[in-house]
Amino acid sequence: MGEGLFSPPDFTDPKNLLGTSPALLEGKIIRGGMGSGMPYWDPIFTPQQIDVLVGYLYSFAWGKP
Repeated sequence: MGEGLFSPPDFTDPKNLLGTSPALLEGKIIRGGMGSGMPYWDPIFTPQQIDVLVGYLYSFAWGKP
């Protein structure tokens, strides 16, 4: 159990988000992690909620909500 899964990146380290576009993060939320075990959230969140989630992820690295 748990084979092939890996830990998510440390979003408090800005290096992990440099080069990662908001569109890429949005796609991961919508379609899931594709092999990482992260579920897809497209049927759960509205597009506006997904935008807020992406901003929230960036806030870890830059310390701004």
